[in-house]
Amino acid sequence: MIRALPSIVLVTLVLGCGPSGSPSSSSSSSAPPPAATDTSKPKPSSSATTAASTAATPAPTAPPPASASAPAPAAPTIEAACAKLATATCDRHAGCDQGYLLRLDYGDAETCKSAVTAQCLDSAQAPDAAVGPADVQACADALAKTPCDGARPAACRSKGKRADAAACSVDAQCQSGICWRGTDTEACGKCKTVPAENDPCKLPRDCYPDFTCTSNKCVPRAPEGGACVEDHQCTTSNCVKDRCGPYLKDGAACDTEADEPRFCHFAYGCEGKKCGPRKLVARGEKCGMGQGPFCMRSQCEYRQRVCVAMPKEGEACDAAIPCPKPLTCLDKKCGMAGKAECR
Repeated sequence: MIRALPSIVLVTLVLGCGPSGSPSSSSSSSAPPPAATDTSKPKPSSSATTAASTAATPAPTAPPPASASAPAPAAPTIEAACAKLATATCDRHAGCDQGYLLRLDYGDAETCKSAVTAQCLDSAQAPDAAVGPADVQACADALAKTPCDGARPAACRSKGKRADAAACSVDAQCQSGICWRGTDTEACGKCKTVPAENDPCKLPRDCYPDFTCTSNKCVPRAPEGGACVEDHQCTTSNCVKDRCGPYLKDGAACDTEADEPRFCHFAYGCEGKKCGPRKLVARGEKCGMGQGPFCMRSQCEYRQRVCVAMPKEGEACDAAIPCPKPLTCLDKKCGMAGKAECR
């Protein structure tokens, strides 16, 4: 006869759970009785322990984002390039011949830079011009290295899209880099091939910019001491008794009436048989012909011998009444050359 097991033991065997909650390895009645359990403080389950441990462990710090690469430098603009060209041009004027050309044409450095910048932008933005910031920068760099008596650098020769004989108003429109106007007051000219040595010519300007005209041929200008007949045949622009004389500058002995005259450089006058800076005067002051005084950024009204204002944009001009830079006399009116409609 089998005795009935106590109900609590039966329940324990049927559930198959040990005190730890893990399945029992045996259901035999000979298994040891369950260990006493402290019910006052229940032990956390393994899953709860793991969760608590996880919560107590600080989350790893996220790595900082990769630093963004440095932005590419902004491409130079035509405005910035023209400003650099203006600085190079005006600095050169200021440093050569005691700043004579700067004071004569512009009056002061700031007016010079403003005018040269405006003229540069006018040429670069003319129809069919092909002048970019890099071209203007190259010209500025070359000009800064050019000596006072040096020729304008080849890097400053603009290039455009218009072929020879096409209508133009500025050099930058022409493939050759030369817009040839018959006179300084015409609005439109023609694109012209750069003259080569021995090309036929009639006038010195026919051989611009690299040569001069001698015996109806384009030839190089002679250096100091070379043979000449006229001033334009010399690099020094000073032909004395069939020989190219030196540039005579400040303090040099001069004599314009001697059998072998000695002339001063254009920025200097011969007074008391010595070259000295030409006198420049402001608007409203007395001016003169020959040895001056000459007007700074104004013109001499020769009847009254006084410096007066030059015409403004849109006002009348001619060979005797020039326009202030950057304006040009275009069909007898002052204006910006690049805006002329030449087709």
